[in-house]
Amino acid sequence: MKVNTIFLFLSYLVISCGPSVEEEIKKYDELAEKEAKDHNQKLTELANTYKKDSLEILARGQNRILELASVFNALTSTTPKTIKKEFLLDATPTTSKNLLFYHSSIFNTEVPNTVSNFDSQTFNLISQFIQKGEYPFDTTHPDIDYLVKNFNTFKQNCKTFVNARYALIQSDLEVKAPQLQDSIFTEGYYKGHIALIEIDSKTVIDNFIFEAKSSKEVQNNKYYINGKSANESNISDEQALINDYFENIYLALDKEISERYTFEGALPKLNVNK
Repeated sequence: MKVNTIFLFLSYLVISCGPSVEEEIKKYDELAEKEAKDHNQKLTELANTYKKDSLEILARGQNRILELASVFNALTSTTPKTIKKEFLLDATPTTSKNLLFYHSSIFNTEVPNTVSNFDSQTFNLISQFIQKGEYPFDTTHPDIDYLVKNFNTFKQNCKTFVNARYALIQSDLEVKAPQLQDSIFTEGYYKGHIALIEIDSKTVIDNFIFEAKSSKEVQNNKYYINGKSANESNISDEQALINDYFENIYLALDKEISERYTFEGALPKLNVNK
């Protein structure tokens, strides 16, 4: 019994001499605060270093895209399809990329883009960076290396953006989404207008109408997402029809592009913003 009493007394001394829970929490908060401060300082330095030489270039790059609105909106006739044009369009997301692809809603700067893709997301990040001059990503991510890598990728995308030679602009002429009501399938239909414009000269190289419609067998053969059928991936019948509809629009445009130009890479897919 005496040994146990001594052991309990020593244990009490060890516990009583250690930091309290409140002290540990305070210490943790102080470390977290310091880390966050260092974190933000590094990101601010990154942004300041880049914007010093790049804000004017990026602003000029955005203006040259927005100035295409008047050229695009003035088009009244289309270009007949001939033999493939003798130049290369490259949409590969590398330094060789020379083509930017936008929905015409990019021209309306007063409201967020109604339709977006990788290129328009880059455009929006550049807008944020120009307007605020700040690091354009969420700074709450705990991994500073991840954020720095993001910013370096952003800088590379900016370089591609300002150096791109061509812009492909798409607008919607007729949109009729597919419907499924009381097991009755109504086919979707889409008609779009595309213009290929050389950015700096504002020269319209090509412009045409293209069409797409729902697959006839969507109702029976549901559209696959990542290799899984609609049932397996918890996609509703209605969503399966919509996915098929947008995929067919993309494939119809891709086919038309491939027939008209020498083309490398893949166009970034347009998505309707919710």
